[in-house]
Amino acid sequence: MKKKIRGVNLGGWLVLEKWIKPSLFTDSLAEDELGLLLELKEIAVKRIEKHRSSFIQEKDIKWLASIGINTIRIPYGHWLFGEDYPYHKNYKGTKYPYVNGSLEYLDKAVDWAEKYAIDVVLDLHAAPGCQNGFDNGGMFNTCDWHKKEEYVEFTVKLLQRVAERYSQRRNILAISLLNEPRWDIPTNFINEFNLRAIEAIKTVSEAQIMFHEGFRDCVEWQGVYSDKEKKRLFYDIHRYQCFETLDMNQNIYEHINKPVTKLIQESKNIKDKLGIRCVVGEWSLGLDPMVVPVLFEIKSRNHAYLGLDEMQLEAAKKAFGCAQLLAYESFDGWFFWTYKTETQPEWSFQECVKRGWLPSSYF
Repeated sequence: MKKKIRGVNLGGWLVLEKWIKPSLFTDSLAEDELGLLLELKEIAVKRIEKHRSSFIQEKDIKWLASIGINTIRIPYGHWLFGEDYPYHKNYKGTKYPYVNGSLEYLDKAVDWAEKYAIDVVLDLHAAPGCQNGFDNGGMFNTCDWHKKEEYVEFTVKLLQRVAERYSQRRNILAISLLNEPRWDIPTNFINEFNLRAIEAIKTVSEAQIMFHEGFRDCVEWQGVYSDKEKKRLFYDIHRYQCFETLDMNQNIYEHINKPVTKLIQESKNIKDKLGIRCVVGEWSLGLDPMVVPVLFEIKSRNHAYLGLDEMQLEAAKKAFGCAQLLAYESFDGWFFWTYKTETQPEWSFQECVKRGWLPSSYF
């Protein structure tokens, strides 16, 4: 029997997200990592350097291994290798605004994971020009990645470089091509990029490859890959229940029901239609869209946890967490988003386990 992927994301570490650690953005109006650096300059540099050295440490990986988590997904930005990335007008004259040094910590994380027998997915979370306009893409409210060949070509070469660097590491499960390319980027464009990147990676590494659905139905990916290529691929979907109007208007009972009805069926549909292994690359216990207010135009907000007393709230979070967990076990694996947060326990795997909302063992 093949090992079921039971994983956790190390989000907000090498690519900042304001909501994960708001204290990094103290005295700043910025909504993303770039804005923070342009506004606070050297102060921001020092904060980010300190954050990288302290937010994720070896003890965190050791704890994950001790409870049975067997894989980590590590988001990184296109500035991973330092000052060689393309310029964007949002840099406002600063040629290389991002802080160097994240490669050192990615290397450390791979070393720690190998020490504790944990596999790694290397996830390009922020491409040059930004592929989705989200803060987690490195530049909020900008989506220009697909508009310049320079950006796309750099992305392909970056993925090849990452694959080559870690090609001899036994615990690299997969190279993830690009996190959450936006829904309005044409599917054919993303297909062509994926194929270019896959070919580039194949020249230097035998690693498996993961690609995100791009917020579209799996039928749009039919007929793209050969049966031989499919054996090397993972199809990556992200399933949250707080950012779409329909979800916002549901009560807690409907939220608990959704994973064990709709999402289990989705697993079967993807396998039948694509014939590609599928992982839920991101999910959480979060039901309040205002955790990340800058990302979405909130048209409705019937927050499902509101109005519950203390006992009901604890029961609801445990039921919602475990319903999702059981549903995602029907896939080839899953990754909780994210390992830790500063103020949002429903999004922190560490806190969810500590508070009993999720199981304390994954063996």
